Amino acid sequence: MTHSTDEQATRLRLPLEWDTGVPLPVLLQSERRTFLAFEQPGEAEPLSDGVGIVEWHGCWGAVLSPLNDEVLHGHRLWTRGLKDVGYYRAAEVSESAWIRELERVSSFHREFRREHFADLRHFIIGFHDSTFECVARSFTCYAAAGSLQAVVLTIAGLLYSAEPVPFVRL
Repeated sequence: MTHSTDEQATRLRLPLEWDTGVPLPVLLQSERRTFLAFEQPGEAEPLSDGVGIVEWHGCWGAVLSPLNDEVLHGHRLWTRGLKDVGYYRAAEVSESAWIRELERVSSFHREFRREHFADLRHFIIGFHDSTFECVARSFTCYAAAGSLQAVVLTIAGLLYSAEPVPFVRL
């Protein structure tokens, strides 16, 4: 992937917060649906209650990498706005090299349509021990009571269905 100096990260305000200590993010993805779940702050013990969920619509790619808060300053976008966004926050990347690379590779398909890439967005969420990045069209945020394990099991059952998400939409 070639990197462009035009790429810029700006803060994205989500209606969710995540624990800055042990958010324990979980990425669940199929060809149809993509979810990111994590512990919400303020809980007495990890894995107890309060889970934030983001469903990524029209997701073209997602990764939960081991880039943690101690090395985030080495991210290629650190000097292109990510530093201003800060740790433990969400960002959106304009002029994304990742989206351009997806478009370039897809252009080899005989039915390629450039307009399919016009509304793709590149997102970054920083956690304590990892960094999440994805390219998607949009997202919906949810909150759930209960343990992270129970929420993840519910989400896993949604990966290949069109059923609505049974959590509180924010």
